[in-house]
Amino acid sequence: MSSEELKRSGLLEQYVLGLTDRDESNLIMRMAEEHPHIKQEIARLEAEMSAYAEAKNILPPARGRKTRHQEEYDNLDHEVIMAMTERNHTLTIWRYALSAACFLLLLLSGYLFRSNQLNHSELVKERALHAQDENTHQIALQHLEEGALDWATLQTLRKDAKVGHLQVHHFPNRKTVLIDLSDFNPPADGHAYFIVMGSGREVIPALEITHEGQHTLYPLELDGGNDTLRVFHWPIGQPVLPAVPSEDLVAEAQFVINE
Repeated sequence: MSSEELKRSGLLEQYVLGLTDRDESNLIMRMAEEHPHIKQEIARLEAEMSAYAEAKNILPPARGRKTRHQEEYDNLDHEVIMAMTERNHTLTIWRYALSAACFLLLLLSGYLFRSNQLNHSELVKERALHAQDENTHQIALQHLEEGALDWATLQTLRKDAKVGHLQVHHFPNRKTVLIDLSDFNPPADGHAYFIVMGSGREVIPALEITHEGQHTLYPLELDGGNDTLRVFHWPIGQPVLPAVPSEDLVAEAQFVINE
């Protein structure tokens, strides 16, 4: 750059005002040493600047104030740049930290949403199981109510026997009867009463009642609508004979159960 180009570029005015950077300041100082008229131009601009300051009553810096050189301004620029770099670094760390926090919040939201869905599913399942159990309970209760005995309708069939009175308790429309031998004389020593159902010659004892159990009710299930109940007096442990002697028959009762 020539001295004329330097004068026309406006760098001299900026130099006097302290607005040039290091390279521009070094260029101007070198040109001032090489070209005396550049140095004179700088002096003229400084004088005009001083005259302008005096005219505008611009006070000079306080005495004792240290004059700053271009290197100090360069160092100040470096400090500003370093401070901005550190600030940007801090902002970057905060930016990463906030990104990580947002990611964790996103994961937490997904986990809570999934947990809520699972809890809702478990709740629906529990409600369904509860409804099923309630329905099963109602059905079982209905069956129990249907199968409950109405003791007010209990009927008793009383028949005379050789050894007392035979009592058969039964409920209408039910196939279960209760055998009562409490009015019988106690069986002989070594004997027991044997209950046989059916009127044929085949003898298959359904119950064996000893003296100790004589005062207990014994339930029996009937096979059909027309049944005959026979009571025999036999020795305990004796094998059943193909032909049962008639003198061993102590009681007989026939009754009809309407279904």
